[in-house]
Amino acid sequence: MRAIRTCLLALVAACGGGDSKDVDAMVMIIPDAPPDAPPDAFEPTFDFSCVGNTQGAAAANVTLSGAALEVVVVNLQPDIAPAHNATVDICPATSIACPMQDKLDTLTTPMTGCPATGCAFTTDPLATGGSPLDLYAKVSKTGDRTTYIYPSAPVVANVMNVPGVMFTPGVIAALGVVGITQADGKSIMLVAVTDCANMPITDTANLNITIKQGGTAVAGTTVLDASMLDPMLAGTFAIFNVPAGADVQNPSAVTEVGGTYKTNTLRAHDVRVFRDATTATQLRPGF
Repeated sequence: MRAIRTCLLALVAACGGGDSKDVDAMVMIIPDAPPDAPPDAFEPTFDFSCVGNTQGAAAANVTLSGAALEVVVVNLQPDIAPAHNATVDICPATSIACPMQDKLDTLTTPMTGCPATGCAFTTDPLATGGSPLDLYAKVSKTGDRTTYIYPSAPVVANVMNVPGVMFTPGVIAALGVVGITQADGKSIMLVAVTDCANMPITDTANLNITIKQGGTAVAGTTVLDASMLDPMLAGTFAIFNVPAGADVQNPSAVTEVGGTYKTNTLRAHDVRVFRDATTATQLRPGF
């Protein structure tokens, strides 16, 4: 969760130079290497030591902290602003609508006065009973697209830097100017791909991300590799027009996020994708 970069959202809204690809296709980038370099000379080394690990017991109590922000358009340019008067709900993964009786915690950001870095929030201690907490954070504000943030695995310790960033309607409309049409009723997904040490996997020539619903790879999406916008965003991908999967009428529907790096299988996990909303998650090799 903490690896998802909130500044990606502003860059996506100004993505005139980015290439797009199908989500179930290999993402290819030609490395900047001399012609006579050996094929693997410039391939980085990543930490896959957590592959096959089992998740241990959780701390007695855990907290989630982060910041609520929104991507806005100012003078025809995207910008990040603090999200005043936003609601942050912490919900069990099994709860779709997350009614009041299901909420593990709920917070409201101040009406005014938050710094440019966002309206900070920290939950009360959440009791785990010694077992990993399978949960998500829901960040919402009137007029903005709600963002659902899923960790790469159930939570066993404190989580910091939860990226509570929401798109405003102006940003969604601006996507069309740069060739991306986000259809009504569909979702946006943000996927940050990291190794076991939470370092971004930058070797995208050997990386494949899969998004599946009902066991089948989704079709009709547009995938933006954010490293084409800024090298600092390597390993982070924005996926537009993901079909909505879950709602109160179909509560069991999940979307599986997975993938491979070379011969390594990244740990697949389930998230939920909602109409006209954003789902953010992190993809790692293991626990």
